[in-house]
Amino acid sequence: MDGSVGRAVTVPSPGEYPRTDYPSHDAFGFQQMVGLLLRRRAIAASVFGVITLLGALYAVFRPPVYETMAVLMMRPNAPPDTQTQQARPVEPDNGYVQSQVEILRSPALARQVADRLAPAGEAERSDARRAAAGRAVADAIDVSRRDGTYIVEVAARARDPELAARMANDLVTVYFASREQARLENATQTSTWLSDRLTELREQVRVREAEVEAYRAQHGLLMIDGSIASEQRLRDAEQSVVAARAELAERNARQRQVAEMVRRGGTAQTTAGALSSETMAQLRARQADVARRLAEYSERYGDRHPQVLAAQAEQRDINQQIEAEANRVAQNLDDEAQIASARVAALQGHLSAVRGELAGNNAEQVRLRELERNAQAARAVYENFLLRYHEVSDGAMAGLGGDAQVVAAAATPTEPVSRSPLLIILLAAALGLVGGALAAFLAEQFSTTLQTADDVERKVGVDILTSIPHLKAGALEELPLAERHPAGFVVAKPMSAFAEAMRVLRARIVYSGMVDNVRVVAVTSAMAGDGKSSIALSLARVTALSGRKAIVLDCDLRRRSLNHLLGIEPRRGITQVLRGSAKWRDVTGRDEQSGADVMPAIEEGFVSEDLFNSDAMRQLMQELKQQYDLVVLDCAPVLTLADVRDLAALADGVVLVARRNKTETMALQTAASELRAVNANILGVAFNDVDMRAPGRMSYTDPIYFTHAEKHRYIT
Repeated sequence: MDGSVGRAVTVPSPGEYPRTDYPSHDAFGFQQMVGLLLRRRAIAASVFGVITLLGALYAVFRPPVYETMAVLMMRPNAPPDTQTQQARPVEPDNGYVQSQVEILRSPALARQVADRLAPAGEAERSDARRAAAGRAVADAIDVSRRDGTYIVEVAARARDPELAARMANDLVTVYFASREQARLENATQTSTWLSDRLTELREQVRVREAEVEAYRAQHGLLMIDGSIASEQRLRDAEQSVVAARAELAERNARQRQVAEMVRRGGTAQTTAGALSSETMAQLRARQADVARRLAEYSERYGDRHPQVLAAQAEQRDINQQIEAEANRVAQNLDDEAQIASARVAALQGHLSAVRGELAGNNAEQVRLRELERNAQAARAVYENFLLRYHEVSDGAMAGLGGDAQVVAAAATPTEPVSRSPLLIILLAAALGLVGGALAAFLAEQFSTTLQTADDVERKVGVDILTSIPHLKAGALEELPLAERHPAGFVVAKPMSAFAEAMRVLRARIVYSGMVDNVRVVAVTSAMAGDGKSSIALSLARVTALSGRKAIVLDCDLRRRSLNHLLGIEPRRGITQVLRGSAKWRDVTGRDEQSGADVMPAIEEGFVSEDLFNSDAMRQLMQELKQQYDLVVLDCAPVLTLADVRDLAALADGVVLVARRNKTETMALQTAASELRAVNANILGVAFNDVDMRAPGRMSYTDPIYFTHAEKHRYIT
C-alpha cells in the first residue's frame, strides 16, 4: 500500500487476514443443536403443530378397524425308514415353514381372494383392476410365523368385521386349494414319468434274462436245483465213488480178517465167531444150548445115557452146520470184495467221463455267468427304482413336502383393534418433534443469510468485532423526532447494550493495529441496508463522548446517508474539498449531540472524477489523522460502487457491517474477497441487528454477551 499517508502498519497480502484466538465452533454439538432449534423455533413449532394436529384429527375421526386371525400348522413330512418303512423323527424345517409363509403372501393367492370377494356383477374385471384388488387384499393381510414353531398366523384387517374374517378364511381356503391342485399335478407328472421308466427297466430285465435262458438251452447248460446239470452229475459221481470205496474197504477188511484167522490155524469153529450172519447167530445159539444140556445130562445120567448120546449127536450136527455156514460166508466175502472192487472201477470211469464233460463246458459257463451278472444288475436297478417309485408316489399323494392343517379359523371380530386416541396423538407428537427438528435443520442448511456471529466466522472466515443488538421501534419512539435512529440512541441511552456494543467496536478498532493504533477506519458493507451509516455515525459519537476527537466523513456520494441521519442539507461537502474549491475545515460541521465533527456530501448527481484515489484524498487523510484521534469513513457498499476499494486501501482498517438474517453469506464472502484483493486491512465484522432476547441468536464468541451483561446489571 502507498505509504504517503505516513501509516506504519503491516498490511496482509491478498487472501490473508488477521485471526483471533477464539476457539473453533465447527463441531455440531448439543449446544449448537439447541441454538439451531431455538433460532428456527417458528418453523419447528409450525411443523410440530401441524403434524400433531393431523395426528389428533386422525385419532378422533379415524374409522374403526377390525382384525381377526386364522392359525395354521405347517409340518414337514418325515422321510420313511427304508428298513422299517415307518416315518422317522423329523428335525424342525425352517425352510419349509418359511416357504409356505411366502406362498401365503404371494400376489396370486391375493388376487384369488379378491376374486372371491368381488361382487357378482364384477366377475369380468380387467387385469389392472384385478391386480389393484389383489394388492389391496395383500396390504390388508399379514402372514407371519411364530418364532421357533410350525404355527403360521394369517391376520386380516378391515373396517368391516365380516370382511376381515372372510379375507383370512378365504386366503386359507385358496391356499389349501392351490396345495391340492399342485399335489395332483405333481402326482400325475411323477407317476407318468416313473411308469414310463419302470416299463423301460422291466423290458431290459426281460431281455437280459431271456438271453441267459437262450444261452443255456443253446449250450446244454440246464439247471437242476439251482446248479448246472453237469455240475450236479459230477457231484453225484464223486459221492458214488466215495461210497463205493468205503464199501470196498469194508469188504476187504473183513476178508483179510478171516484170511488171517485161517492162516493162523483157526478152525471153522473159531472162524465162525468172526463172521456175522443171522444163520450163524442162530447156529451159535443152538450150539450153546446143546452144550448146556449135554453138560447137564452127563452130570445127571452119565456118559452112556441115551439122552447124553443124543445130545452129543445133535452137537456134532450143529458143528457141521456151523462149519458149512462159515465156509459159505467166507466165500461170500470174497465175492462181495470182488464185486465192490469192480463197482469202484466202474464209478471211477463214470467220474472221469463227467469231469471231461464239465471241462468242455467251462468256456460256455464263463459267458453264461457274464450274462447272469448282467441280468442280475438289470433286475437290481429295476427293483430299486420300483421301491423309489412307491416312495415318491406315496410322498406325492401325501403332500408337497409336508402337511398343513387349520388350527383355528378366523372368527368375526366384535371389537375394533385401533390404537387409543391418546397413543396416536403421542406418536404424532413424537413424529412432530422429529419433523420439526428436521425442518429446522433443513431451514438452517438451506439458509443463505447469516444468523449468528459463529456463522460469520465459520462461513466467511472473518473475525467478529462485536455483535450490535437490535433496537426495537418502541425504544426509538422515546427519543426526539430528529434523533430517532441508532446514533441518537447511543447519546440518549449511554448505559444501553447498544451503546456498550459501540464502545466495544471502538476499542477493537483502535487497538487492532499491529504497530500503531488505527486512526482511519472505513465502515462499509456488502450490500445496502445493513446499517453501516448508523454504525459509522454511532462510532464517531461514542468516540467523541469518550473525550476523544473524532470525525466522520460521508463517502457515500450516491445516498449521503449522514445527511439524512443528521437532518442537514449542506451546500458544500467532501467533493469540493477534494477538488480544491474548499478547505476541509470550512465544510466540516459539529454534531451538537456528541461533539464529533462531520464532513458531509452534497447532492451532485454522477461524479466522474476518481476523487478517492487522488493525492488530494491522501493529503486530506494525512491532515485529519494529525487533528483527530479517529477518522471514520462512511463508505458505500463494496458490491455497489468501485470507489470503496480505493477508500479501503487508503484506510488503516476496514470494518464490514453485516445484518442478521439479511446479509447474504455469499455477498459478505465476495465483499471480503474484493477488499483483500486491494490489500485492505479487514479488521473484522460488526454483526448488526442481533436480537438479544431471541434464544439461540447469541454466542460466546461475541465480544459482549448481552444477556449475561444485563443479568449482572452492567447494561440496561
